[in-house]
Amino acid sequence: MGFSWGGVVTMLTATRPYTEQYMAGTGLAFVAHAPNYPVCWVYNRVPGYGFASLTGAKVFLQGGGLDTYDLPDTCPKLAEQATVPTGLLSVKMYADATHGFDRTEDPVTINDPFAHLGRGGPVLMTPNPAAAAQARAATTAFFKTQFGL
Repeated sequence: MGFSWGGVVTMLTATRPYTEQYMAGTGLAFVAHAPNYPVCWVYNRVPGYGFASLTGAKVFLQGGGLDTYDLPDTCPKLAEQATVPTGLLSVKMYADATHGFDRTEDPVTINDPFAHLGRGGPVLMTPNPAAAAQARAATTAFFKTQFGL
C-alpha cells in the first residue's frame, strides 16, 4: 500500500519486471496492491514506469477527481487501456477529492514538476473526510478479500 509516489511504487511492485529486479531470490511475493492517488500519467510513458506484465496479484487503485497530477479520467483510462488480465486492476475515483484527500492537516498547495501531466505547477491538497472514510473502508474490504478474511 502506498500514497502518492508511494502509490506509484505500489503499482510497480505489481509488475514482473520490478519484482524480478528487486525481489528475486527472496521467496517473497505481494498478495495484493493498494495504490492511493498515484501519478497515473507516468505509466507506460516515462522510462522505468512500465505497467504491464503483472504478477497476478490484484491492484485496487483509488484517486481523486480533482487531483491535478492527472486529469479526472487518467487513472480510469489506464485501467481500460492496460494490457493486463481482466479483474486484476480496479479503480475507484472520488469525484470531489484532491491529491492527498485523506490528509488531516490543513489544505496546502505544493509545486511539483510532475503535476499537470508533467507540465509542472501547483498541486492543491485538501482534506476530504467523507472520501477518506470511504477509501479506508474500501481498502479494508479489498485486503480482507485478498487475504481471505
